[in-house]
Amino acid sequence: MVLAAAVLLAMIPVIISGAVLAGVVTKPIAALTETMKNIQQSGNFQKLPVAEQSNDELKQMGLTFNDMMALLEENYSKQEEFVSNASHELKTPLTIIGSYARLLERQGLDDEAVAKESITAIRAETDRMKEMIEQLLLIARRNETAPEFEKVELGTFMEETIAAFNQSYDREFILKVESEPFIVLTDAVKFKQLLYILLDNARKYSSDRIEIIAKMDETAMVQIRDYGDGIPKESLPYVFDRFYRVDKARARETGGFGLGLSLAAHLAELLKLKLEIESIEQLGTTVSVIFSSDFNVPEIKSKQEGS
Repeated sequence: MVLAAAVLLAMIPVIISGAVLAGVVTKPIAALTETMKNIQQSGNFQKLPVAEQSNDELKQMGLTFNDMMALLEENYSKQEEFVSNASHELKTPLTIIGSYARLLERQGLDDEAVAKESITAIRAETDRMKEMIEQLLLIARRNETAPEFEKVELGTFMEETIAAFNQSYDREFILKVESEPFIVLTDAVKFKQLLYILLDNARKYSSDRIEIIAKMDETAMVQIRDYGDGIPKESLPYVFDRFYRVDKARARETGGFGLGLSLAAHLAELLKLKLEIESIEQLGTTVSVIFSSDFNVPEIKSKQEGS
Protein backbone atom coordinates (compact mmCIF):
# COMPACT_ATOMS: atom_id res chain seq x y z
CA MET A 1 0.00 0.00 0.00
CA VAL A 2 2.89 2.32 0.80
CA LEU A 3 4.47 1.48 -2.56
CA ALA A 4 1.18 2.06 -4.40
CA ALA A 5 0.66 5.38 -2.65
CA ALA A 6 4.20 6.45 -3.52
CA VAL A 7 3.66 5.55 -7.17
CA LEU A 8 0.42 7.51 -7.26
CA LEU A 9 2.08 10.52 -5.68
CA ALA A 10 4.94 10.26 -8.16
CA MET A 11 2.47 10.11 -11.06
CA ILE A 12 0.85 13.44 -10.15
CA PRO A 13 3.78 15.67 -11.26
CA VAL A 14 4.33 13.43 -14.27
CA ILE A 15 0.70 13.87 -15.35
CA ILE A 16 0.77 17.61 -14.72
CA SER A 17 4.05 18.12 -16.54
CA GLY A 18 2.82 15.94 -19.40
CA ALA A 19 -0.33 18.02 -19.73
CA VAL A 20 1.65 21.25 -19.67
CA LEU A 21 4.13 19.92 -22.22
CA ALA A 22 1.32 18.70 -24.45
CA GLY A 23 -0.25 22.16 -24.28
CA VAL A 24 3.05 23.81 -25.17
CA VAL A 25 3.53 21.45 -28.11
CA THR A 26 -0.03 21.47 -29.44
CA LYS A 27 -0.72 25.20 -29.02
CA PRO A 28 1.47 26.27 -32.00
CA ILE A 29 0.05 23.41 -34.07
CA ALA A 30 -3.49 24.50 -33.18
CA ALA A 31 -2.57 28.08 -34.08
CA LEU A 32 -1.12 26.86 -37.38
CA THR A 33 -4.31 24.92 -38.13
CA GLU A 34 -6.49 27.91 -37.23
CA THR A 35 -4.40 30.26 -39.39
CA MET A 36 -4.66 27.91 -42.38
CA LYS A 37 -8.44 27.73 -41.92
CA ASN A 38 -8.64 31.53 -41.82
CA ILE A 39 -6.55 31.79 -44.97
CA GLN A 40 -8.78 29.27 -46.71
CA GLN A 41 -11.98 31.08 -45.71
CA SER A 42 -10.88 34.69 -46.21
CA GLY A 43 -8.40 34.33 -49.06
CA ASN A 44 -6.02 36.68 -47.22
CA PHE A 45 -2.47 35.73 -46.33
CA GLN A 46 -1.72 35.59 -42.60
CA LYS A 47 1.35 34.86 -40.51
CA LEU A 48 1.84 33.13 -37.17
CA PRO A 49 2.89 35.11 -34.10
CA VAL A 50 6.37 33.88 -33.13
CA ALA A 51 7.82 34.31 -29.65
CA GLU A 52 11.13 36.10 -29.98
CA GLN A 53 12.53 34.86 -26.68
CA SER A 54 12.32 31.18 -27.58
CA ASN A 55 14.75 29.41 -29.87
CA ASP A 56 13.34 25.91 -30.23
CA GLU A 57 11.91 23.75 -32.99
CA LEU A 58 8.47 25.32 -32.59
CA LYS A 59 9.86 28.78 -33.30
CA GLN A 60 11.64 27.40 -36.35
CA MET A 61 8.37 25.86 -37.54
CA GLY A 62 6.60 29.21 -37.14
CA LEU A 63 9.35 31.09 -38.98
CA THR A 64 9.31 28.54 -41.79
CA PHE A 65 5.53 28.84 -42.11
CA ASN A 66 5.76 32.65 -42.19
CA ASP A 67 8.47 32.51 -44.85
CA MET A 68 6.27 30.21 -46.91
CA MET A 69 3.32 32.60 -46.55
CA ALA A 70 5.51 35.54 -47.57
CA LEU A 71 6.66 33.66 -50.68
CA LEU A 72 3.10 32.68 -51.61
CA GLU A 73 1.90 36.25 -51.11
CA GLU A 74 4.74 37.59 -53.24
CA ASN A 75 4.03 35.09 -56.01
CA TYR A 76 0.33 35.94 -55.90
CA SER A 77 1.16 39.65 -56.15
CA LYS A 78 3.52 38.92 -59.04
CA GLN A 79 0.73 37.10 -60.83
CA GLU A 80 -1.68 40.01 -60.40
CA GLU A 81 1.04 42.43 -61.44
CA PHE A 82 1.77 40.38 -64.55
CA VAL A 83 -1.89 40.39 -65.63
CA SER A 84 -2.14 44.16 -65.12
CA ASN A 85 1.17 44.87 -66.88
CA ALA A 86 0.39 42.60 -69.81
CA SER A 87 -3.08 44.06 -70.37
CA HIS A 88 -1.65 47.58 -70.22
CA GLU A 89 1.43 47.04 -72.37
CA LEU A 90 -0.16 45.00 -75.16
CA LYS A 91 -2.69 47.71 -76.07
CA THR A 92 -0.26 49.97 -77.92
CA PRO A 93 1.39 47.39 -80.26
CA LEU A 94 -2.02 45.84 -80.97
CA THR A 95 -3.35 49.28 -81.93
CA ILE A 96 -0.39 49.82 -84.27
CA ILE A 97 -0.77 46.35 -85.82
CA GLY A 98 -4.50 46.93 -86.33
CA SER A 99 -3.89 50.32 -87.90
CA TYR A 100 -1.35 49.00 -90.39
CA ALA A 101 -3.58 46.02 -91.14
CA ARG A 102 -6.42 48.39 -92.06
CA LEU A 103 -4.03 50.46 -94.17
CA LEU A 104 -2.89 47.29 -95.91
CA GLU A 105 -6.50 46.32 -96.53
CA ARG A 106 -7.37 49.73 -98.01
CA GLN A 107 -4.30 50.50 -100.11
CA GLY A 108 -1.87 47.61 -99.89
CA LEU A 109 -3.20 45.70 -102.87
CA ASP A 110 -2.70 48.70 -105.16
CA ASP A 111 0.41 50.31 -103.65
CA GLU A 112 3.49 48.12 -103.20
CA ALA A 113 5.27 50.72 -101.05
CA VAL A 114 2.33 50.87 -98.62
CA ALA A 115 2.20 47.07 -98.52
CA LYS A 116 5.91 46.80 -97.70
CA GLU A 117 5.69 49.51 -95.04
CA SER A 118 2.66 47.86 -93.42
CA ILE A 119 4.15 44.36 -93.44
CA THR A 120 7.44 45.64 -91.99
CA ALA A 121 5.65 47.54 -89.22
CA ILE A 122 3.38 44.60 -88.37
CA ARG A 123 6.34 42.23 -88.23
CA ALA A 124 8.32 44.66 -86.05
CA GLU A 125 5.43 45.14 -83.62
CA THR A 126 4.84 41.38 -83.48
CA ASP A 127 8.49 40.84 -82.57
CA ARG A 128 8.27 43.57 -79.96
CA MET A 129 5.17 41.99 -78.43
CA LYS A 130 6.98 38.66 -78.23
CA GLU A 131 9.93 40.28 -76.46
CA MET A 132 7.58 42.17 -74.16
CA ILE A 133 5.63 39.06 -73.17
CA GLU A 134 8.85 37.17 -72.48
CA GLN A 135 10.09 40.01 -70.31
CA LEU A 136 6.82 40.22 -68.37
CA LEU A 137 6.92 36.47 -67.81
CA LEU A 138 10.47 36.71 -66.49
CA ILE A 139 9.45 39.54 -64.17
CA ALA A 140 6.55 37.42 -62.93
CA ARG A 141 9.03 34.63 -62.18
CA ARG A 142 11.09 37.01 -60.04
CA ASN A 143 13.85 37.17 -62.67
CA GLU A 144 14.94 40.08 -64.82
CA THR A 145 16.71 39.94 -68.15
CA ALA A 146 19.82 42.09 -68.22
CA PRO A 147 19.75 44.83 -70.88
CA GLU A 148 21.74 44.11 -74.03
CA PHE A 149 23.41 47.45 -74.70
CA GLU A 150 24.30 48.33 -78.27
CA LYS A 151 25.01 51.41 -80.35
CA VAL A 152 21.79 53.12 -81.45
CA GLU A 153 21.55 56.14 -83.76
CA LEU A 154 18.92 58.03 -81.83
CA GLY A 155 17.66 60.25 -84.65
CA THR A 156 16.76 57.35 -86.96
CA PHE A 157 15.45 55.32 -84.04
CA MET A 158 13.13 58.15 -82.98
CA GLU A 159 11.92 58.73 -86.55
CA GLU A 160 10.83 55.09 -86.86
CA THR A 161 9.08 55.19 -83.49
CA ILE A 162 7.25 58.46 -84.20
CA ALA A 163 6.23 57.28 -87.68
CA ALA A 164 4.46 54.29 -86.11
CA PHE A 165 2.50 56.58 -83.79
CA ASN A 166 1.61 59.07 -86.54
CA GLN A 167 0.28 56.20 -88.63
CA SER A 168 -1.70 54.61 -85.80
CA TYR A 169 -3.32 57.61 -84.09
CA ASP A 170 -5.19 60.63 -85.35
CA ARG A 171 -2.73 62.93 -83.64
CA GLU A 172 0.28 64.97 -84.73
CA PHE A 173 3.56 63.70 -83.27
CA ILE A 174 6.31 66.21 -84.16
CA LEU A 175 9.95 65.10 -83.91
CA LYS A 176 12.84 67.58 -83.59
CA VAL A 177 16.38 66.18 -83.64
CA GLU A 178 18.83 68.91 -82.67
CA SER A 179 22.07 66.93 -82.99
CA GLU A 180 23.16 64.44 -85.64
CA PRO A 181 24.74 61.92 -85.71
CA PHE A 182 23.26 61.04 -82.37
CA ILE A 183 24.57 57.71 -81.09
CA VAL A 184 23.96 56.29 -77.62
CA LEU A 185 24.37 52.92 -75.93
CA THR A 186 21.07 51.30 -74.95
CA ASP A 187 18.92 48.22 -75.26
CA ALA A 188 16.84 49.03 -78.35
CA VAL A 189 13.89 46.78 -77.44
CA LYS A 190 13.54 48.02 -73.87
CA PHE A 191 14.15 51.64 -74.86
CA LYS A 192 11.41 51.46 -77.51
CA GLN A 193 9.07 50.01 -74.90
CA LEU A 194 9.89 52.94 -72.61
CA LEU A 195 9.22 55.46 -75.39
CA TYR A 196 5.94 53.77 -76.28
CA ILE A 197 4.74 54.08 -72.70
CA LEU A 198 5.62 57.79 -72.51
CA LEU A 199 4.19 58.62 -75.95
CA ASP A 200 1.00 56.70 -75.27
CA ASN A 201 0.62 58.44 -71.92
CA ALA A 202 1.06 61.86 -73.58
CA ARG A 203 -1.48 60.92 -76.24
CA LYS A 204 -4.07 59.87 -73.67
CA TYR A 205 -3.95 63.04 -71.63
CA SER A 206 -3.63 65.64 -74.39
CA SER A 207 -5.90 66.51 -77.29
CA ASP A 208 -3.29 68.67 -79.04
CA ARG A 209 -0.01 67.91 -80.78
CA ILE A 210 2.81 66.01 -79.09
CA GLU A 211 6.37 67.30 -79.49
CA ILE A 212 9.39 65.03 -79.18
CA ILE A 213 12.82 66.66 -78.92
CA ALA A 214 16.09 64.72 -79.11
CA LYS A 215 19.13 66.78 -78.20
CA MET A 216 22.67 66.62 -76.88
CA ASP A 217 23.72 69.04 -74.13
CA GLU A 218 26.10 67.64 -71.54
CA THR A 219 24.51 64.28 -72.29
CA ALA A 220 21.87 62.82 -74.61
CA MET A 221 18.26 63.61 -73.80
CA VAL A 222 14.80 62.91 -75.22
CA GLN A 223 11.92 65.16 -74.18
CA ILE A 224 8.24 64.36 -74.76
CA ARG A 225 6.03 67.41 -74.43
CA ASP A 226 2.25 67.54 -74.52
CA TYR A 227 -0.17 70.45 -74.21
CA GLY A 228 -2.86 68.79 -72.14
CA ASP A 229 -4.39 69.54 -68.76
CA GLY A 230 -1.11 69.09 -66.90
CA ILE A 231 -0.54 67.55 -63.48
CA PRO A 232 -1.13 69.32 -60.15
CA LYS A 233 2.05 70.20 -58.30
CA GLU A 234 1.11 68.10 -55.27
CA SER A 235 0.70 65.00 -57.49
CA LEU A 236 4.07 65.18 -59.26
CA PRO A 237 6.05 63.26 -56.57
CA TYR A 238 3.70 60.28 -56.91
CA VAL A 239 3.13 59.90 -60.66
CA PHE A 240 5.72 57.11 -60.96
CA ASP A 241 4.10 55.09 -58.16
CA ARG A 242 2.24 51.97 -59.21
CA PHE A 243 -1.56 52.42 -59.50
CA TYR A 244 -1.35 56.13 -58.64
CA ARG A 245 -3.66 58.26 -60.75
CA VAL A 246 -4.25 61.98 -60.79
CA ASP A 247 -7.86 62.74 -59.86
CA LYS A 248 -8.82 64.62 -62.99
CA ALA A 249 -7.34 61.85 -65.17
CA ARG A 250 -9.38 59.18 -63.39
CA ALA A 251 -12.57 60.21 -65.11
CA ARG A 252 -11.14 59.93 -68.60
CA GLU A 253 -12.45 57.02 -70.62
CA THR A 254 -9.05 56.57 -72.23
CA GLY A 255 -7.21 56.41 -68.93
CA GLY A 256 -5.33 53.29 -67.83
CA PHE A 257 -4.81 51.82 -64.39
CA GLY A 258 -1.90 53.92 -63.18
CA LEU A 259 0.68 51.45 -64.44
CA GLY A 260 2.30 53.20 -67.40
CA LEU A 261 4.67 55.61 -65.66
CA SER A 262 5.60 53.08 -62.99
CA LEU A 263 6.59 50.64 -65.74
CA ALA A 264 8.51 53.44 -67.45
CA ALA A 265 10.41 54.12 -64.22
CA HIS A 266 11.25 50.41 -63.94
CA LEU A 267 12.59 50.30 -67.52
CA ALA A 268 14.53 53.53 -67.00
CA GLU A 269 16.21 52.00 -63.95
CA LEU A 270 17.22 48.94 -65.99
CA LEU A 271 18.63 51.11 -68.78
CA LYS A 272 20.46 53.46 -66.35
CA LEU A 273 18.32 56.37 -67.52
CA LYS A 274 16.96 59.26 -65.48
CA LEU A 275 13.33 60.34 -65.80
CA GLU A 276 12.29 63.89 -64.96
CA ILE A 277 8.80 65.32 -65.24
CA GLU A 278 7.70 68.94 -65.32
CA SER A 279 4.08 69.99 -65.54
CA ILE A 280 1.94 73.12 -65.27
CA GLU A 281 -1.82 72.81 -65.01
CA GLN A 282 -3.70 73.85 -68.15
CA LEU A 283 -0.40 74.20 -70.06
CA GLY A 284 0.96 70.68 -70.36
CA THR A 285 3.61 68.21 -69.29
CA THR A 286 7.18 67.51 -70.32
CA VAL A 287 8.88 64.19 -69.55
CA SER A 288 12.65 64.10 -70.02
CA VAL A 289 14.58 60.86 -70.60
CA ILE A 290 18.20 61.60 -69.73
CA PHE A 291 21.08 59.29 -70.62
CA SER A 292 24.00 58.87 -68.28
CA SER A 293 27.18 60.43 -69.68
CA ASP A 294 28.69 56.93 -69.55
CA PHE A 295 26.20 55.80 -72.20
CA ASN A 296 27.13 58.41 -74.82
CA VAL A 297 29.41 56.91 -77.43
CA PRO A 298 32.83 58.50 -76.70
CA GLU A 299 33.86 59.30 -80.26
CA ILE A 300 30.61 61.11 -81.00
CA LYS A 301 30.81 63.11 -77.78
CA SER A 302 34.41 64.13 -78.49
CA LYS A 303 33.56 65.14 -82.04
CA GLN A 304 30.77 67.44 -80.85
CA GLU A 305 32.96 68.96 -78.14
CA GLY A 306 35.71 69.65 -80.70
CA SER A 307 33.27 71.32 -83.10
